[in-house]
Amino acid sequence: MGEEDFDRVVRSRVGEILQCNMILKSDHFPGCQKSWLKVKVQGAPNFRCIPAAPIYGMGMPTKEGISNVMNEMKGSFTTLHWLSLREEPVLYINGKPYVLRDSAYPFRNLEYTGVSSTIVENMKRTRAVHKWKALRFTLLSVSFPQS
Repeated sequence: MGEEDFDRVVRSRVGEILQCNMILKSDHFPGCQKSWLKVKVQGAPNFRCIPAAPIYGMGMPTKEGISNVMNEMKGSFTTLHWLSLREEPVLYINGKPYVLRDSAYPFRNLEYTGVSSTIVENMKRTRAVHKWKALRFTLLSVSFPQS
């Protein structure tokens, strides 16, 4: 598939979410891991801890990264609350995170400001708003077995 074929496919999209000129972009890229961080957890870029507090952070993990973080935390806590504050939908394909992007600006987050009421009503009809809300706020609570 050549560059012209790619452009033609991207321009011809008519979906409610994957629309004209939209692409799926891998959320992980070379250099996304900050080299100065001491702890490195495979699949969980920029895993870090707030000093003297049981609060941790990271970039969007892969499916394997979630498991690796759980293994890293095992024995530290009896319950773990996982909260994603990502403000855009993330789609997991084969365990890896992907995000929607405008093909002209693949490194910019999508912004949905100034959306007309007609567009919102159409999104409601297709239930995309409900899917959007579910993707925007994810909370995972896990209890570790007592050993």
